[in-house]
Amino acid sequence: MDSDCDDGEGEGLQKAKGTSTYRQLMRTENKAKYEIYLQEQKQRMKEYRSRIKQDPKKLQEQREKAKVRQKKYRDKKKEEGKESRTKSKEVHASAPNTRTRVEEKRQKWRESKRKYRKKLSMSQKVWIKRKDRDRKRRIKEEMCNNNLSSTSDILSSQKIFQNKQSLYNMTYKARKVLPKSPKKFASIIQKLVQNSTPKKRKAVDQLLGSSAGTSTWERIAINKKQS
Repeated sequence: MDSDCDDGEGEGLQKAKGTSTYRQLMRTENKAKYEIYLQEQKQRMKEYRSRIKQDPKKLQEQREKAKVRQKKYRDKKKEEGKESRTKSKEVHASAPNTRTRVEEKRQKWRESKRKYRKKLSMSQKVWIKRKDRDRKRRIKEEMCNNNLSSTSDILSSQKIFQNKQSLYNMTYKARKVLPKSPKKFASIIQKLVQNSTPKKRKAVDQLLGSSAGTSTWERIAINKKQS
C-alpha cells in the first residue's frame, strides 16, 4: 500500500502543473465540486499520514525532510531581510536631510502630536500639565542647589578679602554713598539682597547666619510682604 501511495503521490506531483488550471476553473465555476475535491484531498492526506506514523523509518525521514525545508525557509527569509535592510540604507544614504525634508518631518511630528492631544480628555491634559510643571520645578531646584553648593565650597575654601584693611576700605567706600537714615539704609540693603543672584543670597545667609530656622533672604521677603 505504501508503494501505491508513493506512486500516487509521484503522479500527483507530475500532474500538478497540468491540473492547476483545472482546479482554478473548478474553484471559480463549480464551487460545490471544488468543495468535494477538497474533502477528498483532506481524507487522502489523513490516511497517508496515518500510514506514515505506523512506519518509524518513513516517519523519521519525513521529519528530517521537514527540518531541511524549515531551514531553507529561514535562510531565505534572512537573506530577504538583509537585502531589504541594505536597500533601505541605500535609500536613506541617497536622500540627505535637506531643509525641506527636515521641515516635512517636523510637520509630520506636529500633526501626530496634534492628533494625540485631540484624543486626550480634560483630566488627562490637566495631569500632563501638572506633571510637566513638577518636572520643570525639580530641574530648576536641582540647578539652584548645585549653584548654591558650588558657592558654598568657594566661600569655605577661599579667603574673601586678602586682609582686614581691604574689607575696611570697601566698607568705607560703601558707607560714604549710602544714606545715613536707618530706614533708607535698611531699604537699600533689602533691595540689594532682593535683586541679587541665588549665589549672592546664599553667601549672605552663610555670613550673617540664620535665626529660628529662617534665612536672611526669607526674612527680607517676609518684611517686604508686611510693608
